[in-house]
Amino acid sequence: MPADGAVVVLLVTGGVPQTMHRAVFAELVPAMLGRHVAPDLVPDDARLVIADRYVGSFSSPLLDLDVARWSSVTVSPSSPVDTVLALTLRPAGGEPVGPLPLRPVDDRVFLTELDGRPYSVAFELGSHGQSVAVLAGLRRLVRVR
Repeated sequence: MPADGAVVVLLVTGGVPQTMHRAVFAELVPAMLGRHVAPDLVPDDARLVIADRYVGSFSSPLLDLDVARWSSVTVSPSSPVDTVLALTLRPAGGEPVGPLPLRPVDDRVFLTELDGRPYSVAFELGSHGQSVAVLAGLRRLVRVR
């Protein structure tokens, strides 16, 4: 946190790192810096999604990503959701992962689950409301089609 002149680092080699980071930062940051830690993102399954804004292929040197229409997906037995978008990841030199249902948080941010963990995808929308890039896995992927 540059404004505070502080860096908080936690290295985790096992378990679910995101869960450990969240727990530690939620305790340390308010106590040491007086800052609030934002809550986890929560999908808004009632949100109307205009699928055409997001559907396409996106690329970076290490990861390619496809967003496609995909209907009537059950996210989990306790949370059936009709999803209109799904994500497929193709790491360079690796096997494709997906399709994974995308659940909207707002008009730009969507959540899915990857390896049992929450995975967020943020769309960069251009001046006409169409996605021009995606932020996923700490990478910016530009639209290629």
